[in-house]
Amino acid sequence: MLTEVRSVVVFPCIAFALVACQTLPDTVPEVTNPYQRGALLTQALAAVAPLRVSMTEYAMVEGHYPDSLEELGLVEAQMRDSQYFRELYLAEGGRIKVLVDARLGARATLELAPKTVMGGMSTEWQCRTNVPDTTQVDTCQYDRRLKFD
Repeated sequence: MLTEVRSVVVFPCIAFALVACQTLPDTVPEVTNPYQRGALLTQALAAVAPLRVSMTEYAMVEGHYPDSLEELGLVEAQMRDSQYFRELYLAEGGRIKVLVDARLGARATLELAPKTVMGGMSTEWQCRTNVPDTTQVDTCQYDRRLKFD
C-alpha cells in the first residue's frame, strides 16, 4: 500500500515537473570568456541601433533629442522583448540607457550618449559600459561606476 501512496504522491510532481516541482535559479550564470562577453555586448549595441537612428532623425527635425520613448511613437513596455537586453530608457540629454543580457552581470549596463558633430549634420554615439573584460575596448569605454537607474 505504501508503494501505491508514493506513486500517487510522486506522479503529480512528475506530471507537472515544469510547473510545480522545478525551481528555477534566481541568477543566470555569468559568461567569463572576454570574447563571448564582447560578442554579447556587441549584440546589445546592434539591437539598439534602430533606436539611435530614430533619435538622430528626431533631433535633426526637432532640434533636440526626445525626452521619452513615447515622443518617438514607441511604447516603453514593448522595448523590453529583445533577447540581447532586458530593459532600456532615455535619460537626460538623449542618452540611451540599456540593461544588457544578464549573462554579463546582474546590473550590466550600456549607455550611449549622442554628440552632435559636423555643424549639426551628424551624430556620433559615445558608448560606456560597466561590463569588464570584453574585447570591445575601442568601441565602448569601461566605467565601473555606470549604473542602470
